[in-house]
Amino acid sequence: MADGSGVDNDLSIQFQLLSAAMEARMRQLNQQEEQIRQAEAALSAASQRMASLSARMQSDLIPLNVGGTQLATSRRTLTLVPDSLLGTMFSGSWDDHLQRDDAGRVFLDYDPSIFSLLLNWLRSQDMGGPEVPLWELAVEPAREEQLLVLIDFLQLQRYVPCRFTESFSPSLSSPFLTLSSSSAWRTSAGCQGAYAMAATSHCYFDVDVDLSLEIIRFGAVTRPEPLPSRRSSDSGGSELPNYPMFIGVMARGQLAAVDQSRKKSNASWQSSCHGWYTRRKEGCEVRAGKNRRLQSTHFWAEGDFLVLSLDAAKHPGRTGAVASTGPTASGRSGQSTSGDGSCANGRAAADAGPGAVAAHSGPVVTLSLTNTRTRAQLQLDIPPTCLGGFEEQWVVVVGLSGRGDEVRVNSARRKGMKPHMEAVTAARPPDGASAAPTSVGAGVGAGIAGGAGDLESGQRVCILVQVQLQQQLPPCKPLS
Repeated sequence: MADGSGVDNDLSIQFQLLSAAMEARMRQLNQQEEQIRQAEAALSAASQRMASLSARMQSDLIPLNVGGTQLATSRRTLTLVPDSLLGTMFSGSWDDHLQRDDAGRVFLDYDPSIFSLLLNWLRSQDMGGPEVPLWELAVEPAREEQLLVLIDFLQLQRYVPCRFTESFSPSLSSPFLTLSSSSAWRTSAGCQGAYAMAATSHCYFDVDVDLSLEIIRFGAVTRPEPLPSRRSSDSGGSELPNYPMFIGVMARGQLAAVDQSRKKSNASWQSSCHGWYTRRKEGCEVRAGKNRRLQSTHFWAEGDFLVLSLDAAKHPGRTGAVASTGPTASGRSGQSTSGDGSCANGRAAADAGPGAVAAHSGPVVTLSLTNTRTRAQLQLDIPPTCLGGFEEQWVVVVGLSGRGDEVRVNSARRKGMKPHMEAVTAARPPDGASAAPTSVGAGVGAGIAGGAGDLESGQRVCILVQVQLQQQLPPCKPLS
């Protein structure tokens, strides 16, 4: 019995030693496996950087004469945005047709300082890659229009972010408004209750833009404590007026075709008109000139700051059905994401209620309005069928129907987006570089030098465990 007990004790001790050694080795192997993963990630990142650098170094050098200023850059930089004018000009297919100076440089009749800004922006996006944030181009206010014109001419408006000054257009706005730089004020002329439309000077196509609007005066929903105004509302009675205010977008050509000199003309009835209007106890959505009530409270009040976002950028694959939902959110906020198959059936889609879906083809435009005080957000999608033959040139419109109502555009910003840069494929390791390791050192070396190799991570762990246990674990003491 004593001998049997000693054998059992010896076996138990050997088992405990083996278990402890196995656990220690597994912890060590887990640490090595994590080191291998980190080394593989670092190697992959380095390979991508070197491949990108190699592609830039191998790109053709293009000497330029921009408005008399000599510049030089790579073909890769100029073609970073393939669907831009620069991408087409320097794709290699038109080199024989480009205008050149006496020294053979490609001549571009652009402002050299503004073009240099755009060129540096393209360089930074190429060198930094997808992880580098977009940075806005900025020039002095007197040159903002030159920057916008060149960005649009080069077809980079979808990508390059910048701030600019927005104002209301006298030729597109109602004669019953007084325009002062970036503000519009409703005069006492015209028919009360009918919108007098103020339209922005810039029109938007294939661009994602934010406009910051300030409700200077709104007779229907005034401040809790009215502030003295430089203008009289001329309400003509003690009862507070309840005339609505509209904020949205329209197609420029359709708005220009409306005779706004008529006292009862209402441009919000047009098929391209989309947005929202509100008064004291009502908040409504307008889609394709048709309105739908969303809530029994107002969307905004006098003194509020609103952010109108118009995303008309032609994102890849931005097509399909548009769902229509009723207002959702807490408190006074309402939200609507809506669309219609055509202008004719827009009302039917609205009457279908929450969850209705209307199918249409082609890219959609997303319009949203955010109240910075209440954090309430409204949103709707605009299908291309509402344009009714007019060009897709959107203008932001503000409809004022109450005397003395006033809105101002405080700022405007193009958001921009990352260029569609082609993925760089790293070179494969030579044949045999990632063969299965025969030792621990060979396994770690192959993991670092060959990237992921031909073996999956779990397979490498199993091999490492087997090899190291066989080579380094202390053998069990033979039983007597």
